[in-house]
Amino acid sequence: MSRVFWFKAFGTVFGGWMLACGFPLPPGFEHMESTGAAWMALIPLILIARTSSPRWAFTWGWAFGLVFWLLTLVWLLALRHTWGGVVLPLLGWFALSAYCALYFGLFASLLSAVPDTWRVLPVLALPVLWVGCEWLRASLFSGFPWNPLGVSQYRNIAVIQVASIGGVYAVSGLVALLNGALALTMLRVCREIRQRVPRRRVHVELMIGLAAVAICWSWGVSTVRGVSSADAGTVVRIAAVQPAIPQLQKWSEDQAAENYRALQEQSDLAMMSRPHLMVWPETATPDMLRVDPDALMLAQSLTSQGTYLLAGSMDYQQGIKDMEYLNASFLLAPDGKGVEAAYVKRHLVLFGECLPFERKIPFLQRWAPLGFSCLPGALEQPLVEFSVRQEASEAVSVAVSVLICFEDIFTYLARRDVRRGARLLINQTNDAWFDGSAASRQHMANAVLRTVENRVPLVRAANTGVTCFLDRVGRLTTPRSYAFTSSRGYSVDSVTVPAPSMPLTPYTRLGDWLLAIPCTLLMGVGAGLLIYKRMASRARI
Repeated sequence: MSRVFWFKAFGTVFGGWMLACGFPLPPGFEHMESTGAAWMALIPLILIARTSSPRWAFTWGWAFGLVFWLLTLVWLLALRHTWGGVVLPLLGWFALSAYCALYFGLFASLLSAVPDTWRVLPVLALPVLWVGCEWLRASLFSGFPWNPLGVSQYRNIAVIQVASIGGVYAVSGLVALLNGALALTMLRVCREIRQRVPRRRVHVELMIGLAAVAICWSWGVSTVRGVSSADAGTVVRIAAVQPAIPQLQKWSEDQAAENYRALQEQSDLAMMSRPHLMVWPETATPDMLRVDPDALMLAQSLTSQGTYLLAGSMDYQQGIKDMEYLNASFLLAPDGKGVEAAYVKRHLVLFGECLPFERKIPFLQRWAPLGFSCLPGALEQPLVEFSVRQEASEAVSVAVSVLICFEDIFTYLARRDVRRGARLLINQTNDAWFDGSAASRQHMANAVLRTVENRVPLVRAANTGVTCFLDRVGRLTTPRSYAFTSSRGYSVDSVTVPAPSMPLTPYTRLGDWLLAIPCTLLMGVGAGLLIYKRMASRARI
């Protein structure tokens, strides 16, 4: 094998590893995390793609993506504790990583075929191709929008503000653009040296990349200042409880009393701060809240003290043949009337909460991790609302978008609810499935972008994981939540909820039609033209 092959192989592995370092890593490797890594990690992939045929570029791109996804999805192996072995988690880890890597291959293949007729064409085409591939991954086959490139900047508050215009894809495109500007400039410099160009040329590619980053960063800084200085609305005191119940103990009947004790202990401590709203995590109660006397007694003991309670719990409804299960959240009012509103999870986790074709192939149901499958809730469910009485004023109603588990990584759910009037996002999750891994911190990092896209605050209540508060520009207002945590506790904070008359962001109003879908369409047209051109050239031969 030639030196070129080994150079590309090294670049593939090194670049995939470097890109993974831009995202939260497993415990013990946090020191290797770097927000700046993503700004250079794609350079090896771009260099390889621009010096390879489309077929080989796809192969190298897929290998690059496989390295990245194997490193960032290694937390799937934690399922061995709940799936009773390592075989299924190992197969799922590799299969999902290999699937997601296909979009890296598609990006590299199309990039390799972009003509170099105009100097600026490749650098302008590069973010379009990257955003198009990310949107396809987030949309096809139920979608898997986990860890888009823009999430690597979740701590770079100024840069991520462009998400209010184009969503997380705008941040991804910006990072990809600078990677492309640096890589293409390197290629052109090498060609100039090889061709012994007598004078130095202005490298337009680099100027475009640097100018875009400078403009977005400066605009982001002014936006953060403007939002922070003009931040006004209803101040709501919210308590988020983290009972930290191990997953294997969560559904055990023998451990039900201990689970209730942990939940009540942390809730009682949080009640000392007299919150307007208390939030329990996903499936917080050992049994169904709506029908279990112990769960209802505990919940009503808290609401009787004058606070609302948003509690995650399983629920059921009678189907045509069998009982049908729901992953739900219930709002209990402080007036003693019991359950005031309910929300049912809309986007279920494929192979987690539901299995494809299980109704046609009943044998598949035995592989359900929960032991059963859930039904999704209606997309247009009524928003959950509670009222807050401010000093010397009438009670103010606060509309909430409830997002259960991984629903906070799907941009369309939060955006749809904010358009309907929600001014606060609440994510109830149970990351105990992946304890001892980076999943919970990656989950939190993905959630940061939802606040910026819609300019509303977000509260996260996790069974284990990262229980925290995020303001309207994506800043964590609970510093201790930066650290990976499986500990038991609670967090209380005052959240400023914007008024119902709050102006909607461009992304909230138009969504992916502003950037991601046009990029995908352009990518499709470009791919079609390249295929037509190649077929025409073969026909002439």
